[in-house]
Amino acid sequence: MAVKNGNYLMKRILIVDYGMGNLHSVASAIRKLGYDPKISSDKKEILNASHLILPGVGQFTKAISNLKYSGLDETIIEASNTKKVKILGICLGMQILCKSSSEGEVITKGLGLINTDVIKLEQDKNYKLPHIGFNEVTFDKNSIFKNSEKILRDFYFVHSYCLRNFEEDKDTVLGYSKYKNEFVSFFQKGLLFATQFHPEKSQSNGLNFLKLFFEL
Repeated sequence: MAVKNGNYLMKRILIVDYGMGNLHSVASAIRKLGYDPKISSDKKEILNASHLILPGVGQFTKAISNLKYSGLDETIIEASNTKKVKILGICLGMQILCKSSSEGEVITKGLGLINTDVIKLEQDKNYKLPHIGFNEVTFDKNSIFKNSEKILRDFYFVHSYCLRNFEEDKDTVLGYSKYKNEFVSFFQKGLLFATQFHPEKSQSNGLNFLKLFFEL
């Protein structure tokens, strides 16, 4: 629940608990905005949410295994198909929304809601993995920031894998960052959103991003 101009606005914000993630740090950031998020793995609660957060820290194969074991993989796809639930994948949560990942030197299928594959970031002596720290994100026009031109913001990253070769279409809005090579750090299409960065760890820019998402 949140208060705006003296009026109560009901937002059913749910953080999906699938055993992989910084659930409580995400919840803490959301509470700073005045909302009361719920952490749950219950199918009914997930499908009844207005805003669904899919966080994640760890290995892609383990995340997919957890989702399949619990049946949450099908629930998240069903939530997306309703065209009513706004979904935000964060870091690993972004990656598992994709078609597949090559993490662990094997190809593991993802949920397939984002039409691209996850690959390892390139590295050399100047670019070590994992990529950790604040980095710029260039948001294209028509992004969540509702900007008419490209806009730059700093956000916090911790990752070794990324989205690179993207099969976008006219309805896809992307944001890009660079760490040796350019990679996709923001995805937006319809009610599906995803970030490679951690908004919950990105100070005021991250809170502003979350605020805009919850106002949708």
